[in-house]
Amino acid sequence: MNVDYSKIEENKIVITADNETITYVRKGLPPSIFDFLIDYRLRAIKVMVGEQEDTDNVSVTSSMLHSPPMATRGSPGFFPVNTAAKGIGFIPQQVHLEKWVEKYDALINEALEKGEDTNREARFGALLDLYNSKNEIDPKNLGTIELFGLRSWRNMQQDPRVSILYNANYRTSSGRPQYISFEVRGIVEIIPKDTLRWRWQRNIHDLFHLRGAKERRAGDWPVAVLNIHVTEVIDKRPFGTASQEILE
Repeated sequence: MNVDYSKIEENKIVITADNETITYVRKGLPPSIFDFLIDYRLRAIKVMVGEQEDTDNVSVTSSMLHSPPMATRGSPGFFPVNTAAKGIGFIPQQVHLEKWVEKYDALINEALEKGEDTNREARFGALLDLYNSKNEIDPKNLGTIELFGLRSWRNMQQDPRVSILYNANYRTSSGRPQYISFEVRGIVEIIPKDTLRWRWQRNIHDLFHLRGAKERRAGDWPVAVLNIHVTEVIDKRPFGTASQEILE
């Protein structure tokens, strides 16, 4: 399989596989989906820092939304498909990326030097700052870290096309119960080590999961940083719009 990212600035990714060449268009998350995911991250962090009560099980819903199952496909054989829960999050737009990387670097280094409890409030505040600055976040890309280098990692190196399924029961700000289910289809790009993009993904993980960060950073961790270029978002609710692309 050959993957050509040379036209990524035109939002095109060309994949050649099985004697077929397909051009995928990077469309990004529809505004309603983008806003929904950002909103739930904001609500979850506010619960964690005590700014609001967890009356709507926000922490449970946000955990489901943060770690959706992702399906990958590898070589033909006994069972080429693999599904695993992955922590998937957002990436700042390239023009804002260095600012956020340096901000998180400073907070993580301070915590590693003085102790993780010394600036916990500031670290959570930095997460709130990010999600409150959604105009600086790129809706066309999602990010994740490959932690273990097992089946998903082997599959993605053979076929970078992935499918991510989000499901959640939640309440709107008015308190009305809702159900949401959608599939994000995308193309994985492996990010070179120590680039800004690589440092960003490592930092946003360690800003929240600081314990053990010093030991992790001293070793060969993570296995890889992955960028997911969003090509389609499909409605998966059991309604008349099931399996239709969400276009806004």
